[in-house]
Amino acid sequence: HTKCINTDGSFHCGPCPSGFVGNGDDGCVSVDPCSVGMHSCDVNALCRATSGTGHTCECMVSYVGTGQHCGVDSDLDGYPDSRLPCQASACLQDNCPAIPNSGQEDQTGVGIGN
Repeated sequence: HTKCINTDGSFHCGPCPSGFVGNGDDGCVSVDPCSVGMHSCDVNALCRATSGTGHTCECMVSYVGTGQHCGVDSDLDGYPDSRLPCQASACLQDNCPAIPNSGQEDQTGVGIGN
């Protein structure tokens, strides 16, 4: 995971790239981005390391969103109580935060919903 240069009877390797630790000459080992805080997960999300230096983020129970952005989901219907700063459907504000309505139907009869 680093670039090495052959020299007369030896070699020298550069530093390990981002996401790896070691001295280059002896090798570079990938770092678990979740355990060292090198991830993009929301504070209300669980980080799971994947192969190499990758990771996935999943919002914790009672939160919903993309994993990078998670908001409170009071009624556990898959929509956050407040709009999140992302474009996915899981980021759209719940039209009835206190009433579970996964299809965002107009449960209260106020004309807000699908």
